Amino acid sequence: MTAEPERAEPERAEPERAEPEGAADASSRPAISPDFPALIGTLIGTAGLAIWAVSGWLNASAGLDLTDEGFYLLSYRWWSTEYRNFTGAQFIYGPIFESLGWNIGDFRRVGLVVAIALHLAFGLAFARWLRAHRPHLRRSRWTTAAITTLVAASGAMSAAWLPASPSYNTLSLHGTIAATTALLVQLRRAEASARWLPVAPAMLGAAMMVAGLAKWPSTLLTAPVLLVVLVLARSDRWWKRALDVAASAAGAAVVWGWLSAAIDLPRFLDEFGEVTTAINRGTNDPLTLWRFYLNGIRYIATTNSGLVIAFLGACVLVGVARWLRVPLALITVVIGAMAVRSLTDIILPSFRAQFLVAAIGLPPLVYAASTAFARRWLAAAPGTGTGTGTGTKPEPEPEPEPEPESTDLEPTGDQGVAPAGARWHTWPVGLALAALPATFAAGTGNAILVLASAAFAFWGALGLLALSAAPPDGVAQTATSAALVGAIAFVPAWAAADGLLRHPYRVDPVEDSTVEVSSLPPLAGLRFGEDTADGLQRFGEALAPLVQEPGRRVLAYDESAGLVLALGGRSVGEPWYSFIDHRRTADGIRSACPDRRPPWGSRPPILLLRRNLTTVDTAALRYCGIDLWRDYVSLVPRGDDWDELTVLVHRRDADRLLDAGTIRSTYAAR
Repeated sequence: MTAEPERAEPERAEPERAEPEGAADASSRPAISPDFPALIGTLIGTAGLAIWAVSGWLNASAGLDLTDEGFYLLSYRWWSTEYRNFTGAQFIYGPIFESLGWNIGDFRRVGLVVAIALHLAFGLAFARWLRAHRPHLRRSRWTTAAITTLVAASGAMSAAWLPASPSYNTLSLHGTIAATTALLVQLRRAEASARWLPVAPAMLGAAMMVAGLAKWPSTLLTAPVLLVVLVLARSDRWWKRALDVAASAAGAAVVWGWLSAAIDLPRFLDEFGEVTTAINRGTNDPLTLWRFYLNGIRYIATTNSGLVIAFLGACVLVGVARWLRVPLALITVVIGAMAVRSLTDIILPSFRAQFLVAAIGLPPLVYAASTAFARRWLAAAPGTGTGTGTGTKPEPEPEPEPEPESTDLEPTGDQGVAPAGARWHTWPVGLALAALPATFAAGTGNAILVLASAAFAFWGALGLLALSAAPPDGVAQTATSAALVGAIAFVPAWAAADGLLRHPYRVDPVEDSTVEVSSLPPLAGLRFGEDTADGLQRFGEALAPLVQEPGRRVLAYDESAGLVLALGGRSVGEPWYSFIDHRRTADGIRSACPDRRPPWGSRPPILLLRRNLTTVDTAALRYCGIDLWRDYVSLVPRGDDWDELTVLVHRRDADRLLDAGTIRSTYAAR
């Protein structure tokens, strides 16, 4: 009984401690909620997501790029019959496009919803994993919501440059995001000592197989990165790691089995191999592609030399003088201002590309600055020694009080802290987040740093990983961290709004796209600029008698697949007719005529030209029984020539057009 007063004595002695002057007044003032920083972060991330969603929804009915986007949609339109292609994305997107009645606007909207949902799933998985590796983060739903929405909002950068319709690059990106999400889920389960389940690693393998179907060179680089992290960043026994790898292989095998049942897989692999071989020995051979990537990196570095020099200087200061907090804060602000200025400087031909240059510089900037500045955003609750914003440290307490139960806290399974031996696992995950945009971008003829910006969500997550490395301890650090957190969501949202509304992918701005084209039913629901709509309207009216039944064969030379789609037609050979590699196009046409038997029967194809045909082109046409000089006539527009387009039709079809009167007022036969 005498022990009871002794246990309670520390509580009675507490008021006798000397309090600093003004402490009583401070205690009487209402305290700011400890979740306030996380609430602000959530609002910033939600605003970024809203900008992305609204911009994408408005863009869904705006125009159609007749080159790249037209090629994607044309391959989806005939996904079950036309296999010759350098990607298998049509087997994923084709059934979706068909289920929507081939409506392009609806297809874009579905792609937008899927993109946002996948980024939110990735953000949530990252938030749960990060909280386990950052003990000073406040364990509340608002913290999770802030991290989730900020990471998801940074994914808006994917809309800044890619076409509105999902492409093979989109499928590769989404597969990579889904696989990384599954990886983080499995790592979190392992660190929480949860019962082993094959679901997450199987999803990782399935997602990588889908990404490989879209763009296999990228997957050859991405899959090893994720598998290495899956094996290394775990704290349990080796046989569970082996089970993870086996489950991933099983997931990939399931997708392969589905493909075998859904399509003629041997036929696709045969034609895919022919196209890939032609690409590798032509315009995209590996050595030429590698030189192109290096030249792109060198160009961006030299055109932003001031930004690069300032960034390297900041890195040096961070490494050797971490105590220079205020000067470092000022230097970081200056670097950020230079990055923003690059948005308006004329350093690349496209205004939208300047957003991408700024985005490239942001992730390393965030990562370097974070090593010197303590973080207030998403900080721990008051009383833990963080979040004071005064630069002073409270007296250490002998024993930390246990966390009280609260309705703000999430279930116990998401509150646990990773074991001490697993703390170093943040490094392989961080390195993977830094590398994934580059591995995703590999394997195309685009500048690797420009395409890598579409995977900006990984860099956004990397920035938050660095920002949360240490608790805050100063006003300058707080202000700088807040600015960088805002930039993680603001720069992608700004770029997405510009890329979707003001500078859509090779089409008129949304505000100028007001006219529909009634003569081309496949474009129903889309609106174009007045000049573009007028040209398409005349084009559709002139050829309407020849394309009343869908599936008419059309050879659209030099990257004009969108015109084939607009006519409801089908390509001959590969749907992508390269402007550079004429031999590849000719090989594709020959492949459509086995034993010199053309696939069009009594309906000879329509030819759409933007250049003079070469001997390589005419030889391939003769192989398929087409004699241009004997059987075809040229129809050219009267008055203003629409994009220098020439239409060649068979003489019998020309007579039909003349009889129908569709070319008398608009076209003249030569």
